[in-house]
Amino acid sequence: MIKPISFALALALGSAAGLLGAGCFGGNPNQNSQLANTDGSSSAGGSSGNVSDAAAPITGTPLATFNTNLSGFILNMYKDSGSQLDLGDPASGVTPMMTYDATDGSPSPGSIQVVAPFFGANQYVDIQNTSQFGLSNIQNWSGGTLHVRVRLVSGTFTGGVQLYVDSGVNSAGALAYSFGGTFTNFGKGSEWQEFVMSVDSPMSFGAQSTYDPTKVSAYGLQLNTGSAGANAASATFEIDSFSISGAASATGVGGASGASGGAAGAGAGGASGAAGAGGSSGAAGAAGTGGAGGGMPGSSQP
Repeated sequence: MIKPISFALALALGSAAGLLGAGCFGGNPNQNSQLANTDGSSSAGGSSGNVSDAAAPITGTPLATFNTNLSGFILNMYKDSGSQLDLGDPASGVTPMMTYDATDGSPSPGSIQVVAPFFGANQYVDIQNTSQFGLSNIQNWSGGTLHVRVRLVSGTFTGGVQLYVDSGVNSAGALAYSFGGTFTNFGKGSEWQEFVMSVDSPMSFGAQSTYDPTKVSAYGLQLNTGSAGANAASATFEIDSFSISGAASATGVGGASGASGGAAGAGAGGASGAAGAGGSSGAAGAAGTGGAGGGMPGSSQP
């Protein structure tokens, strides 16, 4: 069963945060409590920049590198009850697509491709991973920075990217799904861009009192057209290389397997054996015994 992360969206930076998306602030992963600044201003606590070398190594511990598949990521299908429209909601009237692209990525081939059929402001597509960790493998990402690389493949996009984590365990020992996220404006161009979020100090919270960076259970990102996106249109993105750096502890993914070793060489044939020595001559046979003497002489005749 798909279990979307909780989300809501709100104005931020220099003004009171006006709640745009209704949301549950912890306790139910199917409700939207994502917060974002949708006024086109810069984000507090987040940053992005072009990746000068698409093959540059990942920063920190890899979380999802998409070497062979979608690495457990799904589309959020939450039905948002606020002013924001989740295009993943089957009732949205459009159908975003998330597929695996084996040919492109950063730093190596393999990435998620998302086709977002935007048609107006305050619309978003969200991808998330709720299965990698969960209650049985809670992560302590205190002190850490979450990273991801995103590229615009086709179309135009003037909105932003919001990285987020879900955290916390409630008094009953169940996941609290307390959201923390940071929204950053998307740069121009089609190069790979790296976006980061301080896990200790996200720009916005679902419920700050229950947010706990030492108990992270899920993570993901949202692509949002923002309040200035009235002229938004369909766009295609590639997403790669989620990683965490500087965290107190983190469980990453292993690198790709090395190539198989070479085949064993064929051994040379053994040399021919030396000829055997001749047998020794047999001893001479013993001399035969003389024949017995003739019969007794006959008696004299008179």
